[in-house]
Amino acid sequence: MLAGFGYQYASFDAQDGARALREAVRHHDARLEEYEQACQALLDGVSIRNAGNVAAYDALLRAICGSAGSAAAVV
Repeated sequence: MLAGFGYQYASFDAQDGARALREAVRHHDARLEEYEQACQALLDGVSIRNAGNVAAYDALLRAICGSAGSAAAVV
């Protein structure tokens, strides 16, 4: 889910960690706007205010509970 966000490196690999740190120092400011947009898109995709998420949650609750009421009404 978070692949491609931030500066990643292989677990416990100090050389790869150093490479990621150099990459951050050299290029972070130039990519800041793009990074912020990508982060916002990620957050919007998992937000409780995302209409698609609310509809999916409502459908799951209806399937589990068999309720005729709308779960979305409480959001």
